[in-house]
Amino acid sequence: GFAQGVADLVHGGCFIRSTPLLSAVVLVAATTAAANGYAATYYVRNGGDDGRDGLTHDTAWQSLAKVNARQFSPGDDVLFLEGNTWAGQLRVNWSGTPDEPAIVGAYRLENGVPARGVNLARPVIDGTDTVPQQLDGLVRVRGDYVQVENLSVVNSEGRGIQFEDADHGVVTGCETRNSFKSGIKMLRSHHAIVEGNVVTRAGVAFPEVN
Repeated sequence: GFAQGVADLVHGGCFIRSTPLLSAVVLVAATTAAANGYAATYYVRNGGDDGRDGLTHDTAWQSLAKVNARQFSPGDDVLFLEGNTWAGQLRVNWSGTPDEPAIVGAYRLENGVPARGVNLARPVIDGTDTVPQQLDGLVRVRGDYVQVENLSVVNSEGRGIQFEDADHGVVTGCETRNSFKSGIKMLRSHHAIVEGNVVTRAGVAFPEVN
């Protein structure tokens, strides 16, 4: 399964290396930039509230449904709290820019302040072996200049992470495990960087077809 996942990435024009967990140390401050039309950072955690603004840890959202339904601005970031788990598909339908890619990844708390990256465990997006459809990604990106980082994407009924018609994408520091098809797939997507990820048990049903 792992070899097939790597082969699929190489065939797609990407390169994958297995390296230790990526952890960014850039502090992410709460912002009111969204109100001014600038890129903002939104936080999601178990026990959050989809009725709040999502701009701080205390006012973080709770569900993937909230993220999937939101109309984001170019360059907006969405960060999930380390160690938390969500069941369902995550759809990234917005883009970044060459100067400000959209980050979809993890955050931790440093003295109560959100900081991009993880200390202990990646946040988990779990397909529970029921979603998505076989040719879709459990984390599906349909925007340019998007960076997916520090997520654990497991039990996908389709692919793990999929960029679809999405150029200049980056996947780094992620784990995919137990995907029905490819762990990471770049579909009609160009100028991608895929590095520092761990892909295991990809193509678990039909290893010869990824």
